[in-house]
Amino acid sequence: MGRRATDHGDNAEWLPAAQFYDHHLGSSQPVVLHGGEIEAQPLQVHIHKGMDVGTVLSGAMDLIQGDFHQRFTTGDVWLTAMWEPHAWEVPRPNLCNVTFTFLPGVLESAVEEDLRLLDMFVAAPRERPQVRDDRLRSEVLEIGRSALREYEVNPWRDGYVNSVMPGHTTMVVAHLLRLLVTLRRSWTPPAYLPRRSPHFADSVSRIMPALTLIHTNTHRRVRVSEAAEACSMSRAWFHRLFRETMGITFGKFCLRARLGVAARELLDTDVSVEAIALQSGFADASHLHHNFTRHYGLTPAAFRARARAISGAEGSDG
Repeated sequence: MGRRATDHGDNAEWLPAAQFYDHHLGSSQPVVLHGGEIEAQPLQVHIHKGMDVGTVLSGAMDLIQGDFHQRFTTGDVWLTAMWEPHAWEVPRPNLCNVTFTFLPGVLESAVEEDLRLLDMFVAAPRERPQVRDDRLRSEVLEIGRSALREYEVNPWRDGYVNSVMPGHTTMVVAHLLRLLVTLRRSWTPPAYLPRRSPHFADSVSRIMPALTLIHTNTHRRVRVSEAAEACSMSRAWFHRLFRETMGITFGKFCLRARLGVAARELLDTDVSVEAIALQSGFADASHLHHNFTRHYGLTPAAFRARARAISGAEGSDG
């Protein structure tokens, strides 16, 4: 495991530099793979609906997730959850990495009684799997290099959008699952995570209609009853299953997604805070103000102002 990364302060210092990526994830493309060499890069802040798992193949990168700041070096692996703001920078040239971005449905085929792959993303960032020994590091590097070769031989790739090269998605999913299972075998979940019984072995596939509902309706509040009906469950049973699968209540998960949409609108448009609040499923500007400040550490107006100040400073440097 690498050294602690440079301290960039609290969320208010780096979140306004956020960039939002669609990645074009959906039922026809539930996972994308990207990788290769990266030159030295200043702080990059990302928010998106997909999960990430990345491997450093050589060089070093710094990652910030809330109050967790860490330097990742060769053979280290990092994970980010859905709609989780995270910042990274490359302190020196010649970082080589490979990153999978995916929707949780990709993990359906690997959901077993004792596997619980989603738990690795549900845990707090500092308690997620870490590569601590040479054996695991060697295995992780082998998987990462194989995945990078698959990325490099795809001649029709275009940015984050992978082509329909025959067998490409299947190969990417295979590399992803192998990496996650390898990490899971060496990781002990923190005690606060829900303990599932064998009855919940198919929980990911059962809540997928609700996740799809959220992803296609991020500009409004999705009711628990609506999500439960989409999953053909009672409200009480759905609430329990969602919490035990995702490690967070359905309401909090939806709130995180809607706050992500609001943050994107604050950055990309001149629409008023009141209008953005309504577009994102909040009752009014005050409702958005309260939740946004609690989640991101600064008000919507301050978030927008600081982001534009950062953007202006970067433009004047160019």
